[in-house]
Amino acid sequence: MNSMLKRGARVREDRISELPKALVCHILSFIPTIEAVRTTVLSKRWNDMWTSVTSLDFDDDRERLPVLYWICTAVRRTVVELYIYFTCPDKEFAIPRSVFKCKTLRALRLELRCNTILSEFPPSGCFPNLKFLHVTFEYPEVNLPEMLFSHCPAVEDMIIDGVANDIKYVFDVSAPKLKSLRICLVGTSYELDENDVHINTPNLEKLVLERVSLSDYNLENSKSLVSASISFNAISASEYVSFSTCATALLAGISNVKYLFLSTHYFEVSYLPVFINLKKLDPLLHERNYWEVLAELLSRAPKLEDIVLEDKTKCDIEYSELSWNPPWTAPICLLSHLQTITIKGFKGRKVEMGVAKYLLSKGYVLNKLTLYTGFLYTEAEEMYKKFLTFHRVMSCQVKFIKM
Repeated sequence: MNSMLKRGARVREDRISELPKALVCHILSFIPTIEAVRTTVLSKRWNDMWTSVTSLDFDDDRERLPVLYWICTAVRRTVVELYIYFTCPDKEFAIPRSVFKCKTLRALRLELRCNTILSEFPPSGCFPNLKFLHVTFEYPEVNLPEMLFSHCPAVEDMIIDGVANDIKYVFDVSAPKLKSLRICLVGTSYELDENDVHINTPNLEKLVLERVSLSDYNLENSKSLVSASISFNAISASEYVSFSTCATALLAGISNVKYLFLSTHYFEVSYLPVFINLKKLDPLLHERNYWEVLAELLSRAPKLEDIVLEDKTKCDIEYSELSWNPPWTAPICLLSHLQTITIKGFKGRKVEMGVAKYLLSKGYVLNKLTLYTGFLYTEAEEMYKKFLTFHRVMSCQVKFIKM
């Protein structure tokens, strides 16, 4: 009988009430705030529990109160992180002036999916202490991109993405303390983006540009740039001339980088500047002139130490007969700096073999050549033995890894 009573007591035990207040508040932060408030009916201990939750979630449709009410209330309550999601193509939305003047705001996420965005920008003193800014939009008001991103005196990390190509927008990114910038502007199915993007960021260290096509990128004060990732979109033949101008100017603006990832479809060697400080290069090309561009890249990166190669060209009969045409003179990087080479998706094609053989023979300080391949074990063994016959420095290790 006593044992039964003890089991019953255990069943009725309130384990949730025994949890630490900090943990309970953390759990409540994952549910809508209105639901967190309703927990006050559970017991006296829960009466003010929700007031200690540091993350609040309000839904305009759910709460039946104007969205500007919640935003202004959050600002008055010294908000630190603010996420505003607005999607209503039939309504105009004005970002409250108080958001731009908020001194406690450190992180701001704006997701503005509507046709018209109206902004009440104060004349000065915008975002005084904001460190992180992420803006996603679709067809914003024409002046919004130019105004919004040029008032960021303290922002260190910025992300800009969305659809912005119905008209030619001007993106003016002026942020003296910005260290990391990512931009991904997509086009519609019938039109590529053709925007003007001005980047004035003297302390920028990391730049990521995705789906670049015909936008004009003008980089000023980019001497602090350490790494860049540039992904160009596929374009039509009629757009080659415009693309060449944009690509040449963009690459010239990032020529000081130490680490570069470059992905492109159509590309000409004439676009390439001299990358005087480049140490690591990851080129991903999708056209047949991949190996021609590679030869030029090696010649224009005298301090290159590490390169990762991956040929995404479609293999056909004509391509299978393509051969490697090495530079007239061995690039400086091969003679004095290049230490590691990685080739992904190695298939043993004629041009790949020619490239690998050339790099091994000219890589005077080469330490490692790694080839990722889909070969079966016996095929990899035979290929490995063939590579051992190639001339190379004794310190260089050749390694095959199955993908």
